[in-house]
Amino acid sequence: MARWLVGTSGYVYRDWRRRFYPQALGARGRLPYYAATFDTVELNNDGRAAAVRNARRLAELLRTRAHRRAA
Repeated sequence: MARWLVGTSGYVYRDWRRRFYPQALGARGRLPYYAATFDTVELNNDGRAAAVRNARRLAELLRTRAHRRAA
């Protein structure tokens, strides 16, 4: 049987605050919160779209990258 991956085109939208994201959730918590709900997210960067199959993996990569920059 085919496996369907559901996601959206981005994850940071002003209208999503209080409708999807909890009011108290800060900007850093949005991708992990999103990743707990959806399987994929499409990120547009410099006019190129990068479809990320597993948003949970992306969140981990971003945390690792931020940690390396801080060190």
